[in-house]
Amino acid sequence: MNIDDRNTPEISEVEYDLATLALKGKRFQEAGDMFTALLTKTQTSEAWCGIGLARLGLILEGTTVEEVFFCFEKAKSVGPEKVEDIELVVLQTTMEALTHLYQLYVEAVFASRAAVFKRNLAAVSTAVGGMVTLNSAHKNRVMSSIASASITAFSYDRYLNAKSTGDEMTAFYNKVAKTVEQIKLKVDSFIIEGDKKQELIALVSKNEKWVVETLKTEAQRIAEQKAYHDTTVQNNRSKYIQQKMVELADPGHPFHYAKSEGTRLFTAGKYRKALPVINYALTVYDNDQDLLAMQNKILNRLSAIDMSIGALPFLIIGTTISISFSLDKDGFRNVFIVLTIIGVAILLYLKNQRKANCKAPKPLAPSPIQNTVSNIEE
Repeated sequence: MNIDDRNTPEISEVEYDLATLALKGKRFQEAGDMFTALLTKTQTSEAWCGIGLARLGLILEGTTVEEVFFCFEKAKSVGPEKVEDIELVVLQTTMEALTHLYQLYVEAVFASRAAVFKRNLAAVSTAVGGMVTLNSAHKNRVMSSIASASITAFSYDRYLNAKSTGDEMTAFYNKVAKTVEQIKLKVDSFIIEGDKKQELIALVSKNEKWVVETLKTEAQRIAEQKAYHDTTVQNNRSKYIQQKMVELADPGHPFHYAKSEGTRLFTAGKYRKALPVINYALTVYDNDQDLLAMQNKILNRLSAIDMSIGALPFLIIGTTISISFSLDKDGFRNVFIVLTIIGVAILLYLKNQRKANCKAPKPLAPSPIQNTVSNIEE
């Protein structure tokens, strides 16, 4: 290390390295004490940054965001020529810290839902490294070393342990959420250079989208999918109707003749002749409400006619069987019941066949969602 680069000849390189080593080891209280001891010898930006990062590691154990950024502001005031390096240290470490806090928040929410706190912070800390893509280019070696300590673990035993209740877990993740918001505000006002702020905004946006998506319940996912599907169907239907309106603007289109002829036959009571004509018109445009109403009335009336006409033959057959076999009253009743059931089944079959011959609405494009899969809480 070039001591002149730090302008701190009173402090040896070893003293800085030992303090940074404690920071890297996540021994935040020890690191804070060591950097504080360095300040008693001489005021340096590096020492103030070290204290700030040590307090950041204790942010869930009583240290406030105000304390953390007081230290960073002091680093700027002590070494105004190092502002660029200081901002890079603060940006890099707070981005890493925020990413870890977001993941810790998710863990705590899941734990509160299950009433069991799973402390898999090793996996969380590993994941953090891949999510922070800030390119650091420190001119000052000590600043670079301090920044590389990475605040990817926090002390929180004061608030939470393996036996914590659901309410305690809820209070914990609320504290994490509040801390995240405070850090976001502070680092935004602390960083001057615009491109650095954009990196922070991009990271925060990425993390918050991940949090919202990760914490969705199954019910929320299903509801979102259904809403998306319904919207897709509605949009496709609207496009179909608009396209048909353009197509049918031509008065010579065959649809208009079919509709007119179907209406004429329906009005004349010629339902069996009217039905296929109306069906054809509906194959051209299935959203014509007048035709749909006529089609429904025809189906109901033809079913009623079939029922009234069809009952007579079965009554005659039943009577003939009863006389031929000299059936008593109970026997005649049983024959009549059987024939009635058969007759109803036949009539229903005919009705369904008639409906099947009616052209169904044109199929819409399928939804892109195929599988059924906050406030972010239920």
